[in-house]
Amino acid sequence: MRGNGDPPMLQVQNVHIGFGGLRALHGVTIDIYEGALVAIIGPNGAGKTTLLNAISGVYHPSQGRILLDGQDRTFLPPSRVAALGTARTF
Repeated sequence: MRGNGDPPMLQVQNVHIGFGGLRALHGVTIDIYEGALVAIIGPNGAGKTTLLNAISGVYHPSQGRILLDGQDRTFLPPSRVAALGTARTF
């Protein structure tokens, strides 16, 4: 929680995603609060797009959870995640 006591709007908790022998995300945890401006930066292959795909429901983690406003959305399909207010474009 931030100093004002508000819980995070988006929580990514210990998320793991792999593709065969490649670990794209390994234990990613992030809390994002309402009104925050957030950037995801890193070199090619660091997992930035994989993280966005997990948050939007395109990929499902093998471990961990993704919560929006306290509700678990880890395994919802992208259409359902979009209907609840989170989407990505290609």
